[in-house]
Amino acid sequence: MWRRGTRALMSRRRFSNAGRGCILTPWMTSRRPAEGLARRWSCQAMARRRLVDDLLSAPIVPAAEAETAERARTRRAREKVERIRIMGIAMTMHEFLEDNHVPYDIARHARTGNSTMTARVSHVPGKALAKGVVLKWDGGYMLAVLPASRQVDLGKVGEIVGEKVELASEEEAARLFPDCEEGAVPVFGVPYRIASMLDEDLEMDRDIYFEGGDHRTLVHVTGAGFERLMYGMPRGRISA
Repeated sequence: MWRRGTRALMSRRRFSNAGRGCILTPWMTSRRPAEGLARRWSCQAMARRRLVDDLLSAPIVPAAEAETAERARTRRAREKVERIRIMGIAMTMHEFLEDNHVPYDIARHARTGNSTMTARVSHVPGKALAKGVVLKWDGGYMLAVLPASRQVDLGKVGEIVGEKVELASEEEAARLFPDCEEGAVPVFGVPYRIASMLDEDLEMDRDIYFEGGDHRTLVHVTGAGFERLMYGMPRGRISA
């Protein structure tokens, strides 16, 4: 089995072996069939020996140890996420704020099911609380950022982008933001590599609040800080 697989591999690589140590002498570059065949055999033999040497020199990791190492990496990743969650903010969002040098503070509140309830229990004006809505567009996704007191207008968004858009499901949104709880859509698309659009009705001349990646944490930044985080994002009237 190994020899058959190696022979097939060598056959696929026979045209690239010259750059890997196979020296083409004048007799090997001849176009006569017999000499051309000898050239291929020589290259294949050298490449086969090199492959065997690589296999023999490669460290062998038992399957049990490999599985244990993978579990350890997964555990460390989860612990890192939990440490960020203890601070009350998703890891990706935390790093985005830190990278942009935007000061922020957080506040805990009773668990809520939507942004309107969050504004109510946190005693924050709906116009000052930003929320994200995931839309399906052009075979992908887009994040609309608007005040919690408003609803996204799919028709207006469609007019701006020139194509039909529709709401994404919570399951689809959850796959886009793996370090956030389901339904807790962030307001930043850049760190998650998702196209974004900002509603003009979101007033950034005042302090802005937004969810921190779960349904229990509110993040507060200044209007200037939020403006920096939204730099370069297209804007338009996309709410009703």
